[in-house]
Amino acid sequence: MSINDEIKENLQKFNDPMKQTLRNIKDDVGDAISDMVNDRPHEKGNGCCLWSAFKTIFYVVAAMAVVYYLVNGGKDIKREPSDVPESTIDQNVSVSDLDDENEQLRKDWRIFDAQAYHDGVVWVQYDIGDTKQWCCCDKTGEILFWLDPLFTPTTHFANGIAIVDKSMIVNKKGEVIWSIWQEGLSAGEKIWGQGSIESIDIVNWSGEEFYGYTMVRFDVECYDYSGEMTGVLNEDGSWRLEPISELNPAQYISGGWYYLHSSEGEIYYDLITNTFVAPWDENVGANFMFRFADHNDLVFQSKYDEFGRWTGDGFYDATGNKVIDLSRYIIDKKSGDPEFNDGYAMLEIRNEQGSSYYTIIDTTGKEMFAPRKRVSHRGLSCGLYWVIGDTVVDGQYYNVYGEPAFDLDCKNGSPFSEGMAFASVKIDGEYSFHFINTEGEIVF
Repeated sequence: MSINDEIKENLQKFNDPMKQTLRNIKDDVGDAISDMVNDRPHEKGNGCCLWSAFKTIFYVVAAMAVVYYLVNGGKDIKREPSDVPESTIDQNVSVSDLDDENEQLRKDWRIFDAQAYHDGVVWVQYDIGDTKQWCCCDKTGEILFWLDPLFTPTTHFANGIAIVDKSMIVNKKGEVIWSIWQEGLSAGEKIWGQGSIESIDIVNWSGEEFYGYTMVRFDVECYDYSGEMTGVLNEDGSWRLEPISELNPAQYISGGWYYLHSSEGEIYYDLITNTFVAPWDENVGANFMFRFADHNDLVFQSKYDEFGRWTGDGFYDATGNKVIDLSRYIIDKKSGDPEFNDGYAMLEIRNEQGSSYYTIIDTTGKEMFAPRKRVSHRGLSCGLYWVIGDTVVDGQYYNVYGEPAFDLDCKNGSPFSEGMAFASVKIDGEYSFHFINTEGEIVF
């Protein structure tokens, strides 16, 4: 079934108000035409057929717009490059492969916005003339598929999938794996019966907290149960956790962890391992909700004695053993706890007089450079971080030794992710957005 067919079926099942809107438009247009033909004043005013003619034209245009959206725009999530006007996009070439004959086309084709790389791909929004359109690109800038201009990505890719328009799960080919109108409605009615589903929602995700498992909430109304039920989907659309009431409400913490308050007390749900943990056990060693594998298997902790007195800071492994002693520093925790990423951690520290400094250490605790005055920056990753200059957009990338990483005139640089960053680069005297690698080379 096509996406357009899904929408038509969904409109019938959920009695979408758009249908009533069309009926109202039809009735109003009919009345207006009748007024015009019979050359009589409109019943709501003192106008004559001129008013009726104007109203007729208005409603006809409105009706055409609504019908076009429902039938042609709709939920056509996968849009092939060939469906885009040929004057704007060449269906067989990518941004980086345009030849000399298409040089002017390449200059007119601008990146307007982009997300960070995850799972080897990235969402990029191009300004292609009359519209701005999202597409999915690989590490070379090759476009894998286009989204319809009506839609936007909800999450980045993880585990081979992403959520689009808060209603569909797609793979890296742009194929719809699961949608709330088709698989969602079918699954809900299979469990609770036909006509039992009031609404279906893909639970919103915060920032970059998406791990390839999708939480789906059903609003159920049937004799056996009235209320919300929430389940979790695998990357292929199968149930990882069938809908249960215990996940309502679930307060998101971080790292794929949710906090639940049930009749049995505090419970934590781990989305990634699909397990429930209760109660909190501080004797486990490090914070059990911390994803060690994402941070070089080290977590920052402050230790206190039995009287609540601070005894020192450090980085600990998963068994609770201290690996790096940080007691020689005064850690400024207002900036958040330090974390390791790709082998390095930035320490926001203060001297004895309270002035702000920073340094970077490796996994042995060795300083990469002596503490220096703190600068405004964006996250350390892939061994690089963006230092903000005199204005919010000005700045430069630095390496872990506190030195300029490469000679590239750019502004508004994003943190690196999977070896790629998004920045406004100066080319031929003008700034435009591009993706660069860790060598400072423009990829596309």
